[in-house]
Parts: sequence; structure tokens; C-alpha cells
Amino acid sequence: MGVKIPAPVRSIYFLILYIYCFTDIVRGEEYIFKELSDQVGKPGENVTFNCSILKKTTNGSVIPWEPLTIDWTFTALSANVSRTIYTFTINNTDVTSSTSANLTKYYSPMGSLDVTVISIGPNDAGKYECSIRDTGKRAVAWLSVNEGVVCTLVDQKDNSTIFTLGETASFKCHARYSGVERPKISWKFGGRDVSEKPLVEISDTLVTSAVNLTVSKNTLASKTVTCLVTFYTVSYLCFVDITGEEKVSVGSVRLQPHHDKNIYLRGENVTLLCDADGYPNPQYTWIYRTIDDSDAIILPATSRIYQLRNVSASNTGNYTCYVENWVKGQKYSDSKYVLIYVSEPISTSVSPGDKASHDFETTTLSPVLIAAKGISPYAIGAMISASLAAVLIIIFIILSMKMRARERRMHERVSRMHDENLDDQEVELLDENIQSDGIDPPLNQNKLKQWEILRKDIRMVELAARGSYVEVWKGRMRKQPGKEDIIKVAIKKLVQESTEREKKFFLAELEVLKAVQTHPNVIKLIGCYTMNEPWLMMLEFASEGTLQQYLQRHRPGEMVVEIDTQDQGQESVSLKNTTLTSHRLLSFAAQVASGLEHLQKYK
Repeated sequence: MGVKIPAPVRSIYFLILYIYCFTDIVRGEEYIFKELSDQVGKPGENVTFNCSILKKTTNGSVIPWEPLTIDWTFTALSANVSRTIYTFTINNTDVTSSTSANLTKYYSPMGSLDVTVISIGPNDAGKYECSIRDTGKRAVAWLSVNEGVVCTLVDQKDNSTIFTLGETASFKCHARYSGVERPKISWKFGGRDVSEKPLVEISDTLVTSAVNLTVSKNTLASKTVTCLVTFYTVSYLCFVDITGEEKVSVGSVRLQPHHDKNIYLRGENVTLLCDADGYPNPQYTWIYRTIDDSDAIILPATSRIYQLRNVSASNTGNYTCYVENWVKGQKYSDSKYVLIYVSEPISTSVSPGDKASHDFETTTLSPVLIAAKGISPYAIGAMISASLAAVLIIIFIILSMKMRARERRMHERVSRMHDENLDDQEVELLDENIQSDGIDPPLNQNKLKQWEILRKDIRMVELAARGSYVEVWKGRMRKQPGKEDIIKVAIKKLVQESTEREKKFFLAELEVLKAVQTHPNVIKLIGCYTMNEPWLMMLEFASEGTLQQYLQRHRPGEMVVEIDTQDQGQESVSLKNTTLTSHRLLSFAAQVASGLEHLQKYK
């Protein structure tokens, strides 16, 4: 007859047996999950969650898993029950089978535990879990969906974006979302952070931020109010353009050089300066009247400075600075004047009845001769020599500037010819000279179908410009991996010394360019590289440069030298007129308007 084991002892025995057989805790082993990253996206985008599982033993080594079943589950925001969206079976490091609940909605690359949610929408926001079946071990990540960001100008009776000095402008920014992570909203005005504290309203699907900005002298020239919406590390921008205006006023009219009682000698040069405030910048008119207040004469000057050279008695009179500008469709004006006297130079004379009249002659000395009296001829010669040297230096500088401009134009033409000659060699250059640095993480094909370009398919050829935190390069890239088609691109490179704030601006600009649809008159985004630093942004290459540069090269009177080689080996040189016709200029204006109209849709 066997021994009867008490019930409590039997329970403890079976508990220990269960732990030993079905878990690794007793054997000193534990599960290791690579932490899942929360994701954020806009409707229509694809979002990928990465799951990685290892096992750590008592001696500290990390080994792959024995056969396991991995479940991906999704819990919607409005639901209390999760549902399985993908199931994997793994043996050691191999994925032996995978099953999707909906292949049109959830996708996983061959041999991977990653899951991509295709064309996300508000209903896809919620909790995503990667778990080992029957162990209770899991990793969790959340998906938030940015449904849209809108900036508006509020509380304006006439819906005008024009403000005068001291007026208050009110702005609102709405960020609609789905998810547990609320977006954060910040404001900038004229490129600077707004010091005023905004009023924030929060609901389950909408965050609204309102701010009041007072137009001051420091912000009159600022044109853009920016709302920056941040989800995790992704930023979205929207803009409201305003115009600050101030009616014109004249502070003073100053004279240089300054003389007591504004009395000047004949032959002097006098400069009049009008100090006026206003935005838009005022228009200046100078008016002259004689002392007897005769008819006004409008002087040939349209700036704040007017110069009188070699003054004489006829220049004595009142000089008025009259300014005007338009604010909100209404004309404003102001004026101030200054009185100038011009006297004759000092005169020395002796009357005929004077006893010593025969020893003197009547003389008239100009201020220049009086000032020069007693100066040695050597000093005068030195002054003349210095003046001639200064003139020669100025001439030399002007000639050097013209030569440098000529060399720059020649270099641009040679560079364009060089670019054309390299077109047939691009595949060879990319294959031989551009090698992967070995640190690019593996990219799935779905990722590459969006915007990311492999680093080995990008080549930076020539530095074109440099900014505070980016460099602009001329370059080339292979559009599709494994293909032979090479295209020219402009590459914006984030410098290594950039701050976290500048990196956020770089990513924000990239997201804005991704959102803008293709238009023939707007430079488009070709691709990007953000897998490792330095980050790169590839844009459509404009071979003719900026519109300003193109118009300068084809302005009236500009000629291009053409060298034509004839059959006998002789060369003929001719000048070609590159002036643009009025029809061509009108076409340019229409194209610019078309591009701006397209961009206005994304404000």
C-alpha cells in the first residue's frame, strides 16, 4: 500500500514540476525583447514595427530560441479586447511559417518578425504587442495617427492679414490625431520662438493652441507665423503669412557737416539726411523754396539723402523732406524742413584814400586758399600723389572684379560642358568609386519603395553652397537599386556639427517636401538617406541655376562667343545674342505663378 501524500505537498510538487517543464526561470534563463518603438504617421502611409527576441543564459551568453510561436496582436483605442493580426513559427533563427489575418492590411517580409501596417488610418491607432505564446513575455508599442494640421488667423473683422504697429493678431493651430500620444504644439514668429504663452485646449482627438501676437517695430518686417506640431520625433509645420505696416513719420532733417546756425561758405559740399520711420518703406521727395517763399522746386532725389555740391548764394533757402506710404489702402504723409544759408568767402580790401593804399592790392581769398596759406609745395605734391595712387588702386580693384566675374562665367560654362561629358560615365563612377561603408542597416523592399535611397547609390560631386547647418552639393544617384539609370540631383547634406534642434528642422523640411505633390514648376524631392548620419536629401537638379542667374545671363546686351569648326579645320568665331523675348519672359511669369499657386494649396 502506497504512502498518501498530503494535498498541500502535492500542490507544491506539481507547481515546481510545471515551472521546470514550461519555463526557463528555474534553469537560470530569461527572455530578452528588443524594445519596440512607438510610431506615428499620416493617413495613407505605411508603418513598420520591429520585433527581435533572444534568450540569455546563466553564464551571460545570448543564444537563439528553440522552436516558438510568436503572436502579433492589436488593441484599438476604443476596444478592450485584442485581436491577433500575425502569427509566426520560429526554429532557432529561422522563421518556418507565418500567417496574416489580412494580407491587404498587414505585411511581413520573408524571414522577418517585423510587421508593416499598410495605408494607416484613424482606426489603426492603438496598442501593438509582440509576444511569445504561453509565456506571458511580450513587448508593446503604440501607433498614433496625425490626421491633419491647420493654422488659421482668427478674430479679424475683414479677414485681413495686414496689421499696423501696436495691433494684436490672434492665431490658432489645430492638430487632429488618433492615439495615446498627444501632439505638442509650439509657435515661431519671424524665425524666433514666441514668448507669449499660448492657450491650449485638449480632447481625445484634437489639440488646439491659440496665441496672441502684438506687432512691434522689431516684428514689422517678419512675414510668417509658424505652427510646429511634434509627434514623438516627427514634426509637421503649417504657416500663416502676415504683413506688418506702420504709417510714415519724419523724425528730423540733419546736415553734414554740421555748422553753427546752418551757415556754409560758397564752394562747400553739404549733405542733407532725412530720418523717417514707416513700413512699407516710405517714398522720399525733396522740395526747395527760396527764403522769400517763392514757388516750390522738386529736386532730383528719391532717397533719404540729398547732396549739394559746390554751394553758392543761390542755394540759400528751405529744403523740405516729404515722405509718404500706404497702410491698409490709405495714404499717409509727413514732412520737415531745414533752412540753409550760404555766405561769400572772406574778402580783404583797402580804400583808395588810405595812406598805404599804394602798397596793397585788393584781394579776394577763397576758403580753400585761406586754408592752404602757409602749406609747403612738398606737402601739396604729396597730397596730389596720394590722390593719384588712390585713383589707381580703385581702377585696379574695378578691373580685378570684372576679371573675376568673367572667370566665374567661364567656369560655369566649362562646368556645364563637363557635366554633359560625364553623362555616359555615370554607371561606371557609381560602380567603382561608391562603395557601401558597411554600416547601412538592411532595408526591406517596402521601405525602399518610399523615399529612402541606399548610400552606395549616391555620389556627391561638387560643393555648391554652405549654410549654418547644411551643405548643398551637385551630385548623382541611382534611382532604383540594381538598375543602371543615373540621374543628376542637388544634395542637401546635414553637417555633423548640427544641433538636435537643427536636425528637427531638417526632418521637418523633409516631411513638408514629401507632402507636396509633383508639379512641373516646383523643385521636387527625389529621395533621402536618413539611416545613418550625415543625413542626405536629394532634390531635382536645376541645370540652369536660379531664375535670377538665368535672367542675368540673358539680359539685354549680353552676348555669347560661339566657336564653329568648319570641314577644312578652320574655326569661325561669332557673337550670339541671348536676349530673351517678351513672349519668353511672359511665359516665365506664368510658370512662376503656376508654381506658387500649387504651393499655396499646402499652406
